[in-house]
Amino acid sequence: STMRTSAWCLLLFGALLCGLVAVLLPTGGLGSAGLTRRLLPAYLRVHRLVAEFSRQLFGRSNKEGFAEKNAQNSCLYFLFDDTQLQRNRHLSILGTVFDVSESAFYKPGGEYEQFTGRDASRNFATSDTGAESGSFSDNLDGLSGAQLADLFEWQRFYFSKYKCVGYSRGRFYHPSLLETDYLRGMKAAADAHLARKFQLAENFPPCDATTIDGKTVVYCNGALNLDPNNVMPNTRYPRIFYNKFDATSGCACVLRDMRSDGRVAVYEACSPDALQCTVLRPPPPRD
Repeated sequence: STMRTSAWCLLLFGALLCGLVAVLLPTGGLGSAGLTRRLLPAYLRVHRLVAEFSRQLFGRSNKEGFAEKNAQNSCLYFLFDDTQLQRNRHLSILGTVFDVSESAFYKPGGEYEQFTGRDASRNFATSDTGAESGSFSDNLDGLSGAQLADLFEWQRFYFSKYKCVGYSRGRFYHPSLLETDYLRGMKAAADAHLARKFQLAENFPPCDATTIDGKTVVYCNGALNLDPNNVMPNTRYPRIFYNKFDATSGCACVLRDMRSDGRVAVYEACSPDALQCTVLRPPPPRD
């Protein structure tokens, strides 16, 4: 139909314009800050139209690519600066702004009121409420991969609970709403941490545990009292596992050829070939 053809034309034109401005804005390629300010509102309006026409034509939103997988495609395309983040209403985490005004936690006198009106991403990662330090920051330099992974988990929580109303310009987002290299670097560090964590979990899955005569018994292979003379190549053995990755210890199920791994140790008073062990006391620390 004519309307559908027009929609296709506008979609193509809008996509070209969005792509051009998205490339030029972060680099200053337009040559003038004043021109940038004049073009940005038009760019945002066209981008919304493109998304809406795409939704009507294809039955889905065309917002993918501006944001991460975790529901950012529901964000409004509004760019905040520091002066526009309102106390008791806006909370920014990793540059993504949420409207938290309906929650008592963020109202005047609320438990987390101090997180509103700013981006305090670092505080989320370090569990610093600011009560003692009085310091709030979006600087993530020096954080561990585990802390960054936790921070992105916090962001996913806010996506699940509150409406995303836009993005905060600065450390995490360009004026074009594209992610900065800084944000992409933090995502990469968090992803690398999770990849290592999942690899460890695959190689050293946790033991099962039960209580017998008031004592903890750890075992593997999904069952107690297996015949030790009828083991298979994939049979696993319970071992103390010292996880240097996050400085913890616990019980892991280890394949036969990995029992000499320097990160594992035999439980006290338990045979190296035992398929279940009674835990007599907590594992001793290891340097």
